[in-house]
Formats: sequence, C-alpha cells, structure tokens
Amino acid sequence: MSDSELLKQCSELKISMTVGESCDIDGHELYEKLNMFIRVYERNDDFISVLKYIIEKKLTEVYPTIEIVLRIIATTPVTVASAETSFSRLKIIKAYFRNSMTQDRLSPLAILSIENDVAHSLDYGALIKDFSLRKSRKPQF
Repeated sequence: MSDSELLKQCSELKISMTVGESCDIDGHELYEKLNMFIRVYERNDDFISVLKYIIEKKLTEVYPTIEIVLRIIATTPVTVASAETSFSRLKIIKAYFRNSMTQDRLSPLAILSIENDVAHSLDYGALIKDFSLRKSRKPQF
C-alpha cells in the first residue's frame, strides 16, 4: 500500500470514528505510528497476530493508537447482517400454527398477542386479586 493511500485510509478511519466533536483516533498520528511500526514489525501477519505482538512486547504505550485500532477491528463483526425478517405478529402466529400438532392450537400467549388492545385495557390489580382469592389455601371469612 502506498503512503498516500495509507494516509487516506487513516483519515477515513478517523472520520468514521468521529462522534460529534470527539474522536479517539487522530488519523495523521495513526499514519505516522503505522509507518514507524512497519519498520519494527516486518512480518506480514493478520491483525490478531500483530495485536498479540504489541501486547506481548508491551508496546501499547509506544503504539497506543495502533493498539486501539486493532482492538476495534478485533471486536467488529466481519459481516454486518441486517435483519431482513419482519417480526410481525401474523408471521409469528402463522409459524406457530404450522409447527403445532395439537388440537388446542392457540396458546395463551398467542391469544394475548392477537387481542393486544383487550390485554392493554385489563385492570391487572383486579385480576391479581381475583386469582389470589381463587388460589388461596386459607379460607376467607
């Protein structure tokens, strides 16, 4: 990679890491540190090996920007999968019907999902009191 391309990539990384006015990475400093590090570390390894080398040799204070960037790269997912499936109630209920083999097809959770407006209008205090009176083992006087 040429020096101008490396500088461009470092600047783009700085722009992508900027949130508001703050940024943890200075693009020009990263470019300079990478040029110095390339002279020290002449192997062509993957970034995990480079990060391990920096940590094992205790070079995190010498190359803090490189270490930060490598840690960010190590924790970034390789692919960014977008959620393409819709989580609509109808799809969930249809899938439930397809997978259900019993006669009693609607579970209480499916009914609550279908009758969402009714579920929100219920008085939970009265339901709890009614349930506790029915399930109480102590006789009521």
